This record gives sequence, C-alpha cells and structure tokens, in this order.
Amino acid sequence: MSKKGCFWVSVVLLILFLAGGGLCGGIVYFAFDMAKAPMEAVVKELNEDQEIAAKLGSPIESGASFGITDFQNNNGNGHARVDFNVAGSIGGANVQGRVNLTANKWRSEEITVTCDDGTIFTLPRNGIASEGDADDSKSADDDPNDEPGVGE
Repeated sequence: MSKKGCFWVSVVLLILFLAGGGLCGGIVYFAFDMAKAPMEAVVKELNEDQEIAAKLGSPIESGASFGITDFQNNNGNGHARVDFNVAGSIGGANVQGRVNLTANKWRSEEITVTCDDGTIFTLPRNGIASEGDADDSKSADDDPNDEPGVGE
C-alpha cells in the first residue's frame, strides 16, 4: 500500500474512532442526565417546603453529582432510591428515601431529611407537618403498648 493510501486509511479509522467515542459519550451523558431527575425533583420539593427552606436557608442545592440507587424508568413509570447531601445558606442535611415516577413525573414516596443539628423532616407531608428533633423521634421499633423492662 502506498503512503497516500495509508494516510487515508488512518484518517478514516480516526474519524470512526472519534465518532464512536462521541456516540458513547453522548449516551452516557444523556443517561446520567436522566438519572439526576429524581434528585432534582426532591431538591425542588425541599425548596418549596417552607419549614425546610427556613431551616436550611434558600436556595437549597445538592452538592452531589449522583445520589441515586435502584433507578428504574419503564416508559415513564418507575422508582428510585435517593441518598445525597444538600446545603442551603444556613445549614446542610442528608436526604434519603424513595421517589416514584408516574406519567413521567417524579414524586416523593417517603423522604427523610436529617439536618446537621439532628432535626428530621419527612416528605411528603400531605398537609401535616412532621418535623421533630432526633432526640424526640420514634424509631420503627417503638411500640406504644410495650411495657418498660418487659422482654428486654
């Protein structure tokens, strides 16, 4: 093969390599961007909640680039688990929980926001404020019918 032929083969191979890399990069970018949607929906809810916004300061933003596990999107329906940190102008918090996707709209199913000072908020509120300090919060194991000292 002549030098001129080798040059053109090299150019074509380089173009194919760059096009393939660009295609793969684009797919990764759009998949990553789509997977951030649950986090963005939760951060939006945090900013819209007056008590949380007052506690953390506005605007509340996520410092995480990725805080999603168990992400599923099946034609606009699915769910995701979130676990990431947020910060406002006054303080920060850890956000954990589950969000559901219905008709291409992400909604909180059960989100726990634990502020740096131990204050816990739960979303969605459904019109009921469910704020409490970490010391006053009840665990899932607390049973109001348990008698002290029995079965310990």
